[in-house]
Amino acid sequence: MAKKRENKFLSFIVVVVLIVFAGVIYIVVSSGNLYKNTPNNQQPSSQIYKSKNLKFSISVSANWQVQEDITFVDLISNKGKINISRIATNFNSVKDYLQDFDLKRSISIKKENEIKINNKESISRIEIFNGGPINKQKVYYVYTDNWVYAISTTPESLFDDLDKIAQSFKYGP
Repeated sequence: MAKKRENKFLSFIVVVVLIVFAGVIYIVVSSGNLYKNTPNNQQPSSQIYKSKNLKFSISVSANWQVQEDITFVDLISNKGKINISRIATNFNSVKDYLQDFDLKRSISIKKENEIKINNKESISRIEIFNGGPINKQKVYYVYTDNWVYAISTTPESLFDDLDKIAQSFKYGP
């Protein structure tokens, strides 16, 4: 008789453990946490940021903090900052604008590429400054409707992020 009671008690414990185990598996699978923390799936989600003042949109990952002012937008992460500013111009191309702009500054151009960003005439380049606290930056200059948008950063660790953000640039009056 004692053996029967002991077997019923053990059976009861096994059933309770199985129910708890099944409940935990259900909760983990239904919440999606089973796959979220694996190294291959850790990619920050992207969002579209639309500037109210500067009339453009870009795709940025959720780990960027965006600060907008009247004349510029700063994207800030734990690695540094990317700046987007808009400059009015009477020049008819980004090349003409930069030719004049460079005459007024003491810089050297390390690498320059003419590209299209969403069908807008653009130039990307690495600029070396002669003197001053900041001596190197990567910049994308995008020309549209007598505006030049400069998308830039100084930390080399952000150059890849800058490339992605600049390629997502869309002008929208």
